Amino acid sequence: WYQRRVRKAVVSTQSTGDGTKKVDCYAEVPDGCKMFTPSDVTADSTTAVCGSTCTDEKTCKGCASADCNDIDTVKFCKVGTRAEGDTTEKLKTVPNQWCPNKADKCQRPPVSYGAVVDAAGVDYACGTCEAEAKCKNCDTSGCNGEWPMNTHKCYTYKLVEDKWTASDKSADCAAYDAGEAKCSMPLDLTKKDGFTADGGCGPCAAGTDTTCKTTDADKNASQKTVISLLTVLMSLLYVML
Repeated sequence: WYQRRVRKAVVSTQSTGDGTKKVDCYAEVPDGCKMFTPSDVTADSTTAVCGSTCTDEKTCKGCASADCNDIDTVKFCKVGTRAEGDTTEKLKTVPNQWCPNKADKCQRPPVSYGAVVDAAGVDYACGTCEAEAKCKNCDTSGCNGEWPMNTHKCYTYKLVEDKWTASDKSADCAAYDAGEAKCSMPLDLTKKDGFTADGGCGPCAAGTDTTCKTTDADKNASQKTVISLLTVLMSLLYVML
């Protein structure tokens, strides 16, 4: 028989990480508390925060006193290779890990029109970029797990009766870190090769100058501009007659 001592431990939920909920920890559990990064499913257990011993220090951090596991006092970032996070969907699976210091930044490879720019550049990690052109920094926990969208409008193309046909309306095109808002279109609407179905967002790929034309935002459907101009001229002619 013994009397159990009760102390409090903060529970930071995976969805918010707000550290506002607390649970009771008892004396037979080793002293201290611990906290987990949002991607560590161990935190799904209510009593997982009790005790300071961690099995994986990359995603778990222990501390010695009650209420010491406040996630706002530390920093975590996505940590993984460029290949593990080279699309938005794959980036979601790259795990968060603790950084050595609260003041550390998160870093990621730069992205242009949905693709990692430099295949030989930096990975996802804690740390300050050395070469800004090949690396992007941000300041808050987990911030390198998202790419900036920076959207503009472009028309997209589909093959209709063996002819490239622009969409009726332009749609959002995400440039991400790219500095210029560009679109693209096939040079010859009757040639299948050299352009891709649903293409049009972003500039032409390297080496496609003979089949693809890069345009400014919302300007990659010239035939629609011509048709619109003809419509205006026909209306004016009708009025004059």
